[in-house]
Amino acid sequence: MLMILTLILTSLTETSTMSELQLKLTSGPVARDYSPVRVVVPREMLKDVAPNGPWFLESDHGVREAQVLSMPGSAQVEIVWIETALPANASRQYTLRSSKTIHPTRFRFAEGPGYRSLLHGDRPIYRHEIRFDPADLETTKKTYQHLFGMNGEGFITKGAGGQHPHHRGVFAGWTTKVGDQASNFWVCNNGATIRHREAPADARSAGPVVARDVSLEDWVDAQGETVVRERRVTETWRPESGQRLLDFSLTLEAAGGQPVLLTGDPHHGGFQVRAVQSIAEGGGSAKYLRPTSAAGGKNDIWSDCPWVAMDIEVRGHGYRILHLDHAQNPRPMVYSTRPYGRFGSYFETTLEPGRPVVLQYRLLLVDHATGPRLEAAQLEARHRDYQDPVTVEILGSR
Repeated sequence: MLMILTLILTSLTETSTMSELQLKLTSGPVARDYSPVRVVVPREMLKDVAPNGPWFLESDHGVREAQVLSMPGSAQVEIVWIETALPANASRQYTLRSSKTIHPTRFRFAEGPGYRSLLHGDRPIYRHEIRFDPADLETTKKTYQHLFGMNGEGFITKGAGGQHPHHRGVFAGWTTKVGDQASNFWVCNNGATIRHREAPADARSAGPVVARDVSLEDWVDAQGETVVRERRVTETWRPESGQRLLDFSLTLEAAGGQPVLLTGDPHHGGFQVRAVQSIAEGGGSAKYLRPTSAAGGKNDIWSDCPWVAMDIEVRGHGYRILHLDHAQNPRPMVYSTRPYGRFGSYFETTLEPGRPVVLQYRLLLVDHATGPRLEAAQLEARHRDYQDPVTVEILGSR
């Protein structure tokens, strides 16, 4: 696959136009590997702006495929690409050029009855379950994202039903308190629901490097009142070397004129992942890897723990899923890990009216058969890469 990509990118250089931009990338103290890079530039610096490409970056070290994303309502655009094999304390200079050649494998969205799927070429990445039906409330009471495996084994996360039926895929929820009124948006019981409202088409993009999906959700209490408005942005980066990378940004806003307390406990709140039901049926076969700083562990709750990785086996195929909680999220934060395959991070905070809270998370999915063997040191490096991205300097355009 690498040889094919090299040939494609070589052809890009042969068909380039005159739109060029000079960029300097600096790694800082962290070695970069499968590292998303982004830089915002004025639209006028590029002669031709095609939001979905094709674009490429050329340097003395080879060629990188790039993508230029429009920023609706802005005079700027965002350039994104994936950086690999950049040592710590190193720099690299790139020239961005546009091309007439289109990469044959791109992300694409597919709409289904009550869901929206993301695919890379013909390979499914995730399915966003967004159906809400009061006549089928138990199945549709909350939205979530279902992750696919890499080798045709279907979902590797759990849907409705099974042990703890409210645990579903990649999901977020807390118990909210507004005055003396409490609603459980973790279990979504007693009339509380998380409902999909809209997916703004102009905010969505799918190209060769990244797919960006935007979904608006309402957290609705038993009285039918919206308590919290959620805007979820999911960015999925091009699969590489048996790896998939997903970045999540959740903007939570108090819907009414009163503060909303997000509470619960580490096992019943936060941004979490639930592995497929077969893990629980196997007697709790999920294994976890944590940094050496992790403290506690009583009742599967860990403090001083900036990341956790879970190992699971699904129909004979092994995966490692790394969960990263961004340092700008509210603190203190703890991780909850259960042997039946549910894990994630939890904190408490208050949503003040007119002051949205932005939460950021990253999931890295690694195929044990074809991906790199990432042990604690390599996982720590991925954590540091997420917290401290590369710096990009704009040198000029021509």
